[in-house]
Amino acid sequence: MIIADPLVFVRGEVVISALDENGMPLWTSKHANLVTHYGRASAARCMAMGTLYRIGSDPTGAPSADVLQCFPDKIAVGTSDVPATADDAGITNAAAFTIFNAQCTANKVTFYFNIGYFPMAGEPDANGMTITELGLITREGGLFSRITRAPIEKSEHITLRGSWSIYFT
Repeated sequence: MIIADPLVFVRGEVVISALDENGMPLWTSKHANLVTHYGRASAARCMAMGTLYRIGSDPTGAPSADVLQCFPDKIAVGTSDVPATADDAGITNAAAFTIFNAQCTANKVTFYFNIGYFPMAGEPDANGMTITELGLITREGGLFSRITRAPIEKSEHITLRGSWSIYFT
């Protein structure tokens, strides 16, 4: 009999690259992330709501607002260097950025983000911030997953570009 560990079901990885003013790479780093208790519950809720949606809860064919709320749609950067735990609920001194693209494969979804020269209307640029944490934030504002890392001194001279992958294994 195989017993699955429920804490291994969802895991993730973040890849961040810093680019100079000409778009040339300065460095790239890769980090395993910690999926929070909220993130695991959110993934389960999305699957359950998706099933309810498919079996006829919305005859118009449009996803319900409840289903959309549990999906990540932002990346937040912050200033805490306290190691990530499953109980984390937020990002310290957060600046949030809209995810600009996502791709799904058989067992993962990857979200793409950009923190740089041309922020989207109404979004911060994070210039002057010493970034030590990043979080994947759901549409309803919950912290799905989080990493801490060595400080990044964000300035107007660099863009941070990255991908955040969540694996379902």
